[in-house]
Amino acid sequence: AMVFVFWIAIRWGVKSAMRGGRYEESVKQLSLLSYATPSFYLALLLVLFFALKLGWFPISGLEGFEPREGIAYYLDMAYHLVLPISVMVFVGFGSLLLYIRSLTRDILKSDYIFFARARGVEEAQLRKIYILPNLKPFIITILGLSLPGILGGSVILEQIFSIDGMGLLFYQSALSRDYPVIMGILIIGAFLTLLGNVVADLVLLKINPHYRIST
Repeated sequence: AMVFVFWIAIRWGVKSAMRGGRYEESVKQLSLLSYATPSFYLALLLVLFFALKLGWFPISGLEGFEPREGIAYYLDMAYHLVLPISVMVFVGFGSLLLYIRSLTRDILKSDYIFFARARGVEEAQLRKIYILPNLKPFIITILGLSLPGILGGSVILEQIFSIDGMGLLFYQSALSRDYPVIMGILIIGAFLTLLGNVVADLVLLKINPHYRIST
């Protein structure tokens, strides 16, 4: 889900900032809708319409009743994950898209963008050579901070779709007052946060020598 979130946010955020006008306003409104939509509400709507009414997707779980092996097993799992991933993508890209759009607008005000356009550089080349490389440090930083969410799952969505993950485990442990498991999950989350920050700093140092680790 995080791959789709970043792909949509970067693609639409940069494009809307460069095009402006009605397209930018439409993307902005969609982003605000994404940001304001509760994940549990959208999940229940999708289950009610696509699973119960139309019967296109399963209601819960990660696999069907019939045992499957090989590629069929993974296809069945992907089929069960369509609704949960759709919810995570829709409620997740809004805030990131607005952030990318804001950063892109700031970059477009730079002097080197002005001179590049004065030299007749096309918009596609402008995006590839000037905008995306300048967005890369911010994207890497956000990816590092997103590591706990990527591996930790979502408590609400795992509960609604009955998916066995760390989010559902945390919820069940809280109900049963299993404090060792709760503390273990919190420690894992803290460790993943530190790991994400360290990895992001190392990657930034690799792609840009101007970044220095302070001692």
